[in-house]
Amino acid sequence: MKKIKKEKNEETTNRTYLFFRAFFTNLKENKLYFLSLVVTIFTIVMFSVTKVQEAEGLYNNENKTSPNTPATPVVDTNPSKTEKTPIDEEVDVSDYIGIYSREVKLSTALSLSDTCQIESYKLVYQVKKDKTITKYLVNDCLGTIKMWSSKAGYVTSGGAKYISANKINYLFSPTSMKEVDGETYSSDSTITTIKEKKNSSDITTYFYNDNIVIQSKTNLALIKGNTINFNLNDTYPNNGGNLEKRVYKAGATNQFNFIVFNNNDQENNCYTEYTESEEDSLVYTIYSIKYNTTSNAFAEANKIVSRNKSDKCANYEDDLKLLEE
Repeated sequence: MKKIKKEKNEETTNRTYLFFRAFFTNLKENKLYFLSLVVTIFTIVMFSVTKVQEAEGLYNNENKTSPNTPATPVVDTNPSKTEKTPIDEEVDVSDYIGIYSREVKLSTALSLSDTCQIESYKLVYQVKKDKTITKYLVNDCLGTIKMWSSKAGYVTSGGAKYISANKINYLFSPTSMKEVDGETYSSDSTITTIKEKKNSSDITTYFYNDNIVIQSKTNLALIKGNTINFNLNDTYPNNGGNLEKRVYKAGATNQFNFIVFNNNDQENNCYTEYTESEEDSLVYTIYSIKYNTTSNAFAEANKIVSRNKSDKCANYEDDLKLLEE
C-alpha cells in the first residue's frame, strides 16, 4: 500500500510539473495566451475591488449617525451678540432705587429766544421701588421733561443677565448706573424729588432715542450729545419780517414748517403797493423740513412757496395757513 501511495504522489507531482511547464512555455512563446492571462487577471482584480468598496460603503452607511441622533450644540460665546431674551422672572431693583445723572456741556451755546440760551443740560435717571425706570432732560430754560418711562425687567444678552428698560441694558454699582454700550450716570444726591415741569410754553422738546429736537417760536435745533447737529437760524438765517412766530410743527409726522424773510425790512411782511418801475425782489420763502428717524438727522428742506414784492399781499394770509398744515 505504501508503494502504491508513493507512486500516486510521484504521478501527481509530475502532472503538476508538466502543467506549470506547459503554462510558462505558452506564456513565453504565445503572445495571445499571455494577453488573455493579463486581461483575465485585471478583470478579477477590478471585480474584487468593486465588491470590497460596496461592502465598505454598506458598512459606513449602516454606521452613519441617524438623523434623530442629537448633535452636540455649538455655544455662541460672542459677548457683542445683539440677541436679547426676556427672562420670566420678577425683577429686583431694591438695591438701586435712587436718582442718577450726568451733565452734558454743549460745544457751542444754543439760542432759542431772547430769554432762552442753552449751554448745558442734565440727563437724569430715576429708579423707583415700583420697578420703573424713567429718564428726564433737565435744564433751567427748558425745565424738567420726561423722555420716557418703562417697567424694568431681566434680559440675557451675550450670555449675561441684565436689568433692562426701554430696550437698554444696565449695570449698577453702589455709586453709578451704566448703560451697557452707553454712558455712565453717577448717583445724584442733589436731586431729592423729580417733578415734570416746562419752564416755557413757547418751547417744545421732542425725543428720538437720545437725540433731542427743540422747537421755539423762531428756531429749530437738533442736539446729539454735546453737539448741535442742526440749527435753523444758522442754516436758514432770517433777514426781515416782524412775525413773532416763524416755526411750526406740521401735521405730518416729524415735519416742521417755517418761513424765512429776505426783505431786510423789520416793518413789513408783504407790500400792498408795488409799481413796475420798482426793482422786484424776494420777500419771503416758506419751507418744510422733516426729521429722518433712520438717519437721525434733518433731511434737506423743501420749498413750499416763495413771494416777491410784485406779489404784493394778495397771497400772504393764505401762505401763513400753509405753515400750520
